[in-house]
Amino acid sequence: MQSFSGTHAYDPAHVVDRFELAAGEPLLGGELEAVRRYVDGMFTFEIETGSCPRCEGPLDVETAAGSRVTTCRCVPICTECGLDEALGEIGEWSSTSSCGRWTETRCSRG
Repeated sequence: MQSFSGTHAYDPAHVVDRFELAAGEPLLGGELEAVRRYVDGMFTFEIETGSCPRCEGPLDVETAAGSRVTTCRCVPICTECGLDEALGEIGEWSSTSSCGRWTETRCSRG
């Protein structure tokens, strides 16, 4: 699947890279393998079955936004999460959004 704003199709390796950035240091050994299993398993499954990996809501393949957490924006997310991330870039988180920041909410679900 490719997001509306992504430069290429979804690549799970880019999500793993983002988890490393969120951790502030390279993931090693068991941590890296756990993140890879999670991304290759549940995270990718959600995208393939039409769920937003950020909020678990419906993911419309025609309008999927590209998550701003990767520079290539290859991670498809729902339009509401896309708006939330865009507002976050300018320092104004949406007060009506039901979405959480996925690097915080999703990392803790492992």
